Amino acid sequence: MKIWQTATVLSLGLLLAGCGGQQSAKSSSMSMIKASSQSKTGVKIAWDEAKAKKLAAFMQDFGTTMNQSYIPVSATTHAQWQGTDLAEIYKANKPVNVAGKTTPMTWLPADGQASKTQPNVVAVYVDDADKILYLFTLTANGQAQALVSQAAANADVLTVKQTANTDLASGYQAIAAGQAASAENSQSGSQPASSSDSPDAGAASQHAAANAASSDAVFDSSYQHKWYTYDDPGDGTSELHTCQFAANESIYDGEAEPVYPISMRTAADQAALNGDPSKMDPKKEKWGAATSIKADDGSHWINVRGWYQSAGDGGYYRVVNRNLDGQSVPVLEDAYGAGIWHGSNYFLSPALAQKYKNIIYSDEHKQE
Repeated sequence: MKIWQTATVLSLGLLLAGCGGQQSAKSSSMSMIKASSQSKTGVKIAWDEAKAKKLAAFMQDFGTTMNQSYIPVSATTHAQWQGTDLAEIYKANKPVNVAGKTTPMTWLPADGQASKTQPNVVAVYVDDADKILYLFTLTANGQAQALVSQAAANADVLTVKQTANTDLASGYQAIAAGQAASAENSQSGSQPASSSDSPDAGAASQHAAANAASSDAVFDSSYQHKWYTYDDPGDGTSELHTCQFAANESIYDGEAEPVYPISMRTAADQAALNGDPSKMDPKKEKWGAATSIKADDGSHWINVRGWYQSAGDGGYYRVVNRNLDGQSVPVLEDAYGAGIWHGSNYFLSPALAQKYKNIIYSDEHKQE
């Protein structure tokens, strides 16, 4: 089985991933993250799917103009912000710190479940590499604000302020009001449109300047080995399989598939994910979309799903040092499903793979 496989079904695009090939039988959707602690007596605000799509297209253009890559974050996804899984903030319905003042927020409310009295975070976009996080808020009376954070969360509380980029702020306000918006003028030449104060207004990132060679790499050097595992098909025999990685490639038993950061999804890709088959790029149907996550137990993984996958969990990968024969040796582990359940362990030699083929470590979770 491949390290990950793609079966594209628009709006239900399902990729069941895993070096060990466990996913096709066991993968299941991630548990929905509660987006708000509002009761069912919430209100309806002036935000809908059409405006969300306009904001996604606007942020795609804005990111291109600013030489940055923004990941759209939803209530059902995990995204990293300076070492914090943003889902932890949603789950706890944390407030934010605005100019030293603790301000309650309703995070990503469902339709009709928004707050009447406090700001509602209707969209979140993050470029973790460039250390820029945007929260787009909307109140019940229609006040729209674009807030920015450029610091790590403190006890899962974000410190934010109004963005100094007037083009971003006015673009979002226009979208919230149901008007057209353009990010074309967010940067004039090499200078930011609003360069008077914060770096958020600003300049192209040092990571982007390094180009795709660094910022777009999915698998770092710790992954870039040849890994071996023995698969037990259940008939008393065992088969040796191999995995290899390059920065943007996974290779299972000699068959290579490209893997890129999920932030590289374009506005057209998002439209395809939202159900428009005309926006699909056939060249990308076998691509993997990768993001870094932190599991509930604190472990860090790379999650890979299909480029046009909108349901299912994909596959999870990490490299962990284990004590093998008295030495600390890296082991590649893959997992699958809503519980990040153990799939296979991969070792740096066939001999180690044979010796430890049946081992499951105490911090690896088997599906019940």
